[in-house]
Amino acid sequence: MDQFEKKIFELKEDMDQLDPSNNLWDRIEDELDRPEPKVRTIFWGQAMRIAAAVSAILMIFWLGYLAGNQDNTPAQVTSTLPEEFLEVEKFYQSKIEVSKAAVFSTPLDEDLNYQFKKDLVTLDSIYVGLKKLYAEKGAQPRLLEHMILNLQKQSELLQIQLEVIQKQKARGHEKENISA
Repeated sequence: MDQFEKKIFELKEDMDQLDPSNNLWDRIEDELDRPEPKVRTIFWGQAMRIAAAVSAILMIFWLGYLAGNQDNTPAQVTSTLPEEFLEVEKFYQSKIEVSKAAVFSTPLDEDLNYQFKKDLVTLDSIYVGLKKLYAEKGAQPRLLEHMILNLQKQSELLQIQLEVIQKQKARGHEKENISA
């Protein structure tokens, strides 16, 4: 036996001679009977759902506010816009409509679809607000630039979503080929 093992046997003999106090088991039993305090944790998924719900509610109120404050009809706003801008708007609007039809005809992941729709609605409501502001403030080239930029962003967002859909379809085809 080496020194380490000798030391263990000596300590074991010393430990065997020790007796626990009489009330040790009573204290342990009292601790077991005591109810544990409930700790509520919020998981990231739950926190994200709460944040999404709050942002959706705020967006609804904001859109309601914009709708309630619109004293210009779309025809009145459109009649004040330059002809050149109307052509650009028509081009982007048709491009956006085609992309929307392609995106919304494909089933998507629910969370991604919700966020995508929220972003698209936000961009569209900002566009409506810019048009209204243009009608109120008169011909301001910067407002026209921002309206065109907004239409471009809507088109880009839809193109990105179409790319995501194509990648998901490609992954689905790869899985089918692997399992076959």
